[in-house]
Amino acid sequence: MHVLTVDDEILSGLVIYQASDGVTLQAADGKVLRINADLIKQKGNSTESLMPRGLLEGKTSQDVADLITYMQSL
Repeated sequence: MHVLTVDDEILSGLVIYQASDGVTLQAADGKVLRINADLIKQKGNSTESLMPRGLLEGKTSQDVADLITYMQSL
């Protein structure tokens, strides 16, 4: 989700909790952001991934498969 604040700051992250009094996001850096409803000018769903661009660039299919297997084991 992208949130535009009344100070024209754009905050992005995964929605952890959404209520009538605000929204809580987890940013790509792991920080948890709580934005009160009275500070939100606009909000909407993002079509962009929080994953860094080119993250898997140069990786083989086996590298990706190994990464997925590792993540599933956590």
